[in-house]
Amino acid sequence: MVAERFAIKIPRNADPKKVAPLMCAGITTYSPIHFSKVRKGDKVAVAGFGGLGHLAVQYLVKLGAEVTVFDITEEKRQVAADFGAVRYVNVNNPDELKGLDGTFSFILSTIPSKYDLRMYINMLRRGGEMAIVGRAANDELPTIDAFSLIGMAQRKIYGSLIGSIQETQEMLNYSVANDIYPEVVVINADGKSIDEAYRNVVDGKVQFRYVIDMSTLK
Repeated sequence: MVAERFAIKIPRNADPKKVAPLMCAGITTYSPIHFSKVRKGDKVAVAGFGGLGHLAVQYLVKLGAEVTVFDITEEKRQVAADFGAVRYVNVNNPDELKGLDGTFSFILSTIPSKYDLRMYINMLRRGGEMAIVGRAANDELPTIDAFSLIGMAQRKIYGSLIGSIQETQEMLNYSVANDIYPEVVVINADGKSIDEAYRNVVDGKVQFRYVIDMSTLK
């Protein structure tokens, strides 16, 4: 039994194999985008183009924002363009990072490992906001000293986790109505498949979400 106030209604026309990731990655990215009131024409960025990032790009593009994607490989450049990003920056290519300071009104960081937090804060416009939703291991957490923030005046940084039940329902309805879904790979519910999927996640070889087909559970 689930109390009604904690239940989420799944629209009849939703793609069932893609709904579960929306309840996780979908609300994780949808919530800060709306909290920061991103609007049509805003220049925004998504740092990290994985399971969270590829959904964030879809929401931002649907809102009419101009989206730049940051990642560490070349393999995702065309995929980001296919999702509507206007620019892709490989942070391992220094030339691609030139001229970006003071550019964005909103940055969403989905990066799950250590990175240069100051670099992204410097890319915010005055009054801009950076939301952090990526969670790195404790020994890889990005850090910044408090004194450095003085030179980054009038910029905001905040963290976000999920969203309320009401906001989650809003996200699900919006996603289905606008055909915003995660890219998924469906795997069987057996140890071999799950172990292989886990190794691919660790090695960064998956685009973008695994879904376990529980009907295959024996």
